[in-house]
Amino acid sequence: MEEYPFEQRVLGWILHDKAEKNRRKVFLQFNDSRITYQEIDRISNRVANSFLKMGVRQGDKVCLILKNCPEFLYTWFGLSKIGAVEVPINTDLKGDLLKYIIKDSDAGIIVVDREFVERIRYIEPELENVRRVIIKDDDGRTSYGIQTPWDPFPVLLEGSDLLNPLPVHPFDPIAIMYTSGTTGPSKGVLMPNRQFYDWGHDYAVSLGIRSDDVLYTCLPFFHGTSHFIVTMMALLSDATLAMGAKFSASRFWDEVAAHQATFVPLVGAMATILYNRPVQPGETNHKVRLIYSLPAPRDIYREFEQRFNVKLIEAYGLTEVNAPFFNPLDAPRIGSCGKKVQNYEVALFNEWDQEVRPGEIGEIVIRPKEPYSMMLEYYKKPQETLRAWRNLWFHTGDLAFEDRDGYFYFVDRKKDSIRRRGENVSSYEVEKVLNSNPKILESAVFGIDSDLSEQEIKACIRLKPKASMTPEEVIAFCQDRMAYFMVPRFIEFKEEFPKTQNGKVEKYKLRQEGNGTSTWDLEKSGIKVKR
Repeated sequence: MEEYPFEQRVLGWILHDKAEKNRRKVFLQFNDSRITYQEIDRISNRVANSFLKMGVRQGDKVCLILKNCPEFLYTWFGLSKIGAVEVPINTDLKGDLLKYIIKDSDAGIIVVDREFVERIRYIEPELENVRRVIIKDDDGRTSYGIQTPWDPFPVLLEGSDLLNPLPVHPFDPIAIMYTSGTTGPSKGVLMPNRQFYDWGHDYAVSLGIRSDDVLYTCLPFFHGTSHFIVTMMALLSDATLAMGAKFSASRFWDEVAAHQATFVPLVGAMATILYNRPVQPGETNHKVRLIYSLPAPRDIYREFEQRFNVKLIEAYGLTEVNAPFFNPLDAPRIGSCGKKVQNYEVALFNEWDQEVRPGEIGEIVIRPKEPYSMMLEYYKKPQETLRAWRNLWFHTGDLAFEDRDGYFYFVDRKKDSIRRRGENVSSYEVEKVLNSNPKILESAVFGIDSDLSEQEIKACIRLKPKASMTPEEVIAFCQDRMAYFMVPRFIEFKEEFPKTQNGKVEKYKLRQEGNGTSTWDLEKSGIKVKR
């Protein structure tokens, strides 16, 4: 892999350089489309020029509410060419959570799939910062009912495919990625160009990615794995990126084979879901040599490898800090997230920020050895930034231990976050929605173990005096105000909550109680949560 000097670790520069070297080589596969390195570079130039014509300048923010599609890359790459900042948003968000991110990011333009425009219309009166909306797949007939000026996506393709180089540096922001909030609203991780480079470079080196590889991902591009890991790996390695529309267990191996993929990432329970399906004749008719699974299912690790004729590998990473651990390809350990990589200092601290001994559990703390290889800040949240960086170490909020051979093992999240269906869910944000109901006095939301290796969401609810409410009413209230994966599966009404002396709910006690006869189960109710 070519090593770029510091000043060239900028996405726009790298894309143009790769296009010059790999002109007719296919960079992107999507359905039946094949888009070369040169074509995607020129398209991104058109988009960049169109944004400039709209008044977008370096540092300006643009929200992307798009499903997996080539237009996602065109927009992202085009913005990077002019030093603007993309803000990818989870397409399942709606209502107050969607409004919060759009407003907090200071975005002036939204690029959105046609099917999500209604969500924008619903919150539009409070989006004072938004001056234009770009709609993908506009049919030319629909009246969207929004007051903000809008254009169909092809308007972005009308610019010149020649772009005068703009001064964008490795330390300039390229994206704001919103992570799950724990003790407060979701935080926007402001990421520099250099960090995107390091994500792709470090993963490609650790995973042995080559120029003849085809990297297939069906994970959503508004998340980091597809976005700045797989895409940047493909670009830096002169490889091909194969984009799937979404994960389908029944079609997974057929799609992988159709794209002739050699590398695939999985997250959450995807590996377990694939393994639990009945054996199919074509599930080994593929070219995949390596699957990166976060986490890798330790109870079926070897069985998964043998059944599907692949190699599993696991690591650890955070949007804020990249990947400080990687399992060696030649000596992975089941259940471990790997050993330290050379670009970062890593330690495990106790609650007083003292380093613990091997075998003892501590919080993972990290700091970089090179500049701009981690986040710049939590956007507009200086106190949160300082708190995370206390004592000159970034505190991840994750607990782990190290064995005597230098392998690290993830234990649990110190922070109050829930991992469900491949998403990090903020208990704070679910509670915020629940507590906005006039009948609810307070709520406590937490994760409980799931059979699929992740967690399910449970909400314990205290109603106001004389108020009455059914679990079905709670679900109806939630699904109109939050993403489907945030809607609690289990609901239990409580008279009182266990609390500390300063009034904080002791969720660990509620979690220890487990589910009983008074716990209502969404799945058993037969209700289907709408997306």
